[in-house]
Order: sequence, then C-alpha cells, then structure tokens
Amino acid sequence: MRILTYTLARLGIFALSLGVLYLLQMRGWLLVLVALVVTALVSYIALPKLRNSAAGEVRDLSLRKKKPTEEEREDELIESRIAEYRDQLEADGALPDRADEEPREREQ
Repeated sequence: MRILTYTLARLGIFALSLGVLYLLQMRGWLLVLVALVVTALVSYIALPKLRNSAAGEVRDLSLRKKKPTEEEREDELIESRIAEYRDQLEADGALPDRADEEPREREQ
C-alpha cells in the first residue's frame, strides 16, 4: 500500500508540474522533460518519509520467502532420502569412504 501511495504522490506532483509549466507557455517535449526533472527534485525533497517506507515495503516483498512448488518439495525429499541411504550404506561398510575413493574414468 505504501508503494501505491508514493506512486500516486509522484504522479500528482508530475500532473501539477505539467499544469504549471503549461501555463508558463512551455510546450512539446520540453514541457514533459522539464516536468519530469521538477517532479524528481520536488519528490526527493518533499517525500522522503514516503520514499523510505515504500523502499522498506519493496525490501520486505523481495525478502519474503516464496513457497516451494510441489516439484521442489519432491526433489528435496528424494535428495534427503538418497543422503540417508548413502549414509546408512557407509555406516554398514558397504561403500568406501568418499575421501579414500579414487575418481573413476567414464567408459564410453
């Protein structure tokens, strides 16, 4: 909601800048460019609290952990079961220690 409030405030400043500059007989691309610069300056000076709260909301949204998909949950479960099985085989002595194992060359 804070992002929307900040965006609407900036759009309002832009509209006000456009109106004032239009009344000052500015037209065309120059009108839009000068209005953008004025909007950036005014919003930087007049809206620091809104800007910081909107930035905080963006940060919170980006840090929010997404829910894993069904496929990701399955992959995690399979990987954990494989690791448990490998650990059990190593504990039973059925597999050599990984550090002692020499790399095998692939047969083609």
